[in-house]
Amino acid sequence: MRILYSIVLFFVLSSLSAQDTTSLFMRDWGEYLNHDLFIGYNGSPTENSDLRSNYHGIELGIWRSKFINYRHPASGSVYFSQELGINTGNLIHGTKIGGQVAAMMFILGLELTHHTDYESHSATISPLIGIGGYTFRLSFAWRLRLTSKDFLPLSPLNVNLSFKFLRLKSKKISSYPY
Repeated sequence: MRILYSIVLFFVLSSLSAQDTTSLFMRDWGEYLNHDLFIGYNGSPTENSDLRSNYHGIELGIWRSKFINYRHPASGSVYFSQELGINTGNLIHGTKIGGQVAAMMFILGLELTHHTDYESHSATISPLIGIGGYTFRLSFAWRLRLTSKDFLPLSPLNVNLSFKFLRLKSKKISSYPY
């Protein structure tokens, strides 16, 4: 657990840039349009271990973000990802499309997901709230099921930890004269 806390602390600190003197990575001020690959972890804790165990999944996807780096950073992102359940007896495959806005260290977003074990499936819409920034996200989402309310592998709560690991493309849109 200490390792997880250390990793979260590193990514939270690396995404801070409230003032240019406190930024860990001195970037040029301005607006950027970025395309990045991200990797993530999804977990669904259970309240009833008789029916199912905790769900754990690995996620790989693409973020398309407009990032504003000024005195107080902000970003807006849309993303598409694929998820695989790693601790279930059956293979669970998930497809996710979503969007998020981040200002300072706060994130609000919405995801549309579809999970299947190739015998049954569940489509959900999930509002999310979390902390992080453009390069890192720790969020909590509440799954509102649109279909298959009895799809057991997933609980109503989803915890997500995601971070950028590879920049595909970056374009500076504008810069500030300061």
